Amino acid sequence: MLTIKYAGLKLGLSIHDHTELETALVAEPEYVAPGPVYPTTLKKMNGRRKGSKHQVAPIPLVSIGGLNLTGSKAFFEAGAESAAVVTDFALNDAPEARTREGSKDRTMALGREPHLLVVVGSDSRGGAGIAREIETIACLDVRTCLAVSALTVQTQEDALEIQATQPGLVTDQMRAALQANRVAGTKVGMLATAEIIVAAVAAVLREYRAHIDSPDPVLASTSGRALLEASAIPHHEVASDTALPCRHPMSLNWRCLPAQS
Repeated sequence: MLTIKYAGLKLGLSIHDHTELETALVAEPEYVAPGPVYPTTLKKMNGRRKGSKHQVAPIPLVSIGGLNLTGSKAFFEAGAESAAVVTDFALNDAPEARTREGSKDRTMALGREPHLLVVVGSDSRGGAGIAREIETIACLDVRTCLAVSALTVQTQEDALEIQATQPGLVTDQMRAALQANRVAGTKVGMLATAEIIVAAVAAVLREYRAHIDSPDPVLASTSGRALLEASAIPHHEVASDTALPCRHPMSLNWRCLPAQS
């Protein structure tokens, strides 16, 4: 399995009950496929049908077994990230036409285009923060979902006021974004406090077995005012249970910290 992952391939595992789910999660697959959702004619399967269900694992789900285009919406509403459909195409009198229909059927996607989850603060002048993140990501033809970590009042000359979001609210925003969208990556900017890093961002990412793909820690404003409290700095750099789970090592630029020296 390590060879598969090192080759850059995505590993998915089929499961049929909660015992197999627990076994599968140990292997840290990219997704699990619970099934059969409905009785399938493709192959003989033991056990009772599962039916559509809510998310049973902190990683993407793929619905499999007896699915067709007609009832696809229910599976996505139940938490599935995608659906594996075979016989509805293969046994159709016009399989190519049915396949084209399926590729154009918006209910199959149900708004599940890839999203980048951005955890970031606001900048009222529009020079950074939420406004610039959305603009930049949109230029890459990627959709954005958000968790706002702080509100700031900034001008070109100074950061006048900073209000960190309560960690519980950051947690709720992240969970809602992850549950509502197919999140393909995560970017963080201004996180403001140690509590937001440990109790919200790091905790939710581990809950969903996700990582930060683009760490962009904001330490201070251009005017020199600290935007990250000193006690939060170790959680950016120390490889511990409270550190941010990043795909690649992150090192802060200490030259950005004149206001905290």
